[in-house]
Amino acid sequence: MTPVAKLSIHVRPSYFLKRLVWLAHLVAVCIVLSSNTSSVVQGALLLLIGISWMKHAGMASAGKSTTALILHSDNRIEKVLSPLLGDGVGDTASIVTNDMVLHPHTTVLPFLVILLYRQKNRLKSLVLLKDSLEAEDFRQLCLWLRWHIKKFPPKQ
Repeated sequence: MTPVAKLSIHVRPSYFLKRLVWLAHLVAVCIVLSSNTSSVVQGALLLLIGISWMKHAGMASAGKSTTALILHSDNRIEKVLSPLLGDGVGDTASIVTNDMVLHPHTTVLPFLVILLYRQKNRLKSLVLLKDSLEAEDFRQLCLWLRWHIKKFPPKQ
């Protein structure tokens, strides 16, 4: 069996996912405010929603987002992260994560990919909507995932 060249896919932030998360937080706030509970419970729930929003906004602005995926023929994935410019280091080199293995329960839909991978014995995920990739890159990613999920069935 001849080795297949690795596939590199460039990823950009999804504007649809950003709007969807913003809308979900807004709906949660409206539900809490319209609920018939005590003001202490409402305050606690609003505090939790605020923490969730700050965590999401902080992760989006931290600059530590995925910029590329490198897919190998042996079911390995390399994730290239954007450089960390906010911590004063000034290093423009990208960070590459090497020890990632595709999980067989990855979800592939025509408009969405939920990429499950195992890294350091922990199951992690990466949500990729169609607007976060070029059309050809999204098609190639879906084909690569479908092929590798069938090729490497789950181990019992």
